[in-house]
Amino acid sequence: MTKIEDDQESGEKNSSKMIEFPARQAKEPARQAKENESSNEAIYSFAKSDSTRLKIKTFEEWMAGDHALIHFDSRHQSVIVPAQLKNNPILTLKLSYLFNGKTSFDENEISSFLKFSGNYFECVVPWDTIWAISSEHGEQKIWEESFPKDQLVESPIKKNTEKKDTVQEVPSTRPAPTLKRVK
Repeated sequence: MTKIEDDQESGEKNSSKMIEFPARQAKEPARQAKENESSNEAIYSFAKSDSTRLKIKTFEEWMAGDHALIHFDSRHQSVIVPAQLKNNPILTLKLSYLFNGKTSFDENEISSFLKFSGNYFECVVPWDTIWAISSEHGEQKIWEESFPKDQLVESPIKKNTEKKDTVQEVPSTRPAPTLKRVK
């Protein structure tokens, strides 16, 4: 008998095994949000910053719908995602209370069991790594202070407007050449 079979017979759990969730009846998103509402009131008061409070409130509101997308920097040491997604500064995950895996959050992070290649994986995303949240309707809130600094690109338009001491001459406009009929 192999060790895995021994573990299965003795009832021990192997941490490397796939996590399976029984099929559960989907709750209405609004009902799920309402159930979380009373416990989440305390989260607002413990949130570290106004930015985090706004992220929590936005996430909570948009999760009352079908789903929400969180955009974050997975390179941060405290982020837990599958290894193939770990070094992505602009990773996006789709979260929903309608998924089989449980999604929860507190004043520090979001935790969600998501399915990757047929296996469930518990993803943990701290609020300070989230730089945007999108709703199912395409609404989006972005927190520039949380956006990865190495991903910012300076706009060339901004550079031109900052140079006020240089005057650009507008080229003179000449009438378009016309053809003359020659006999």
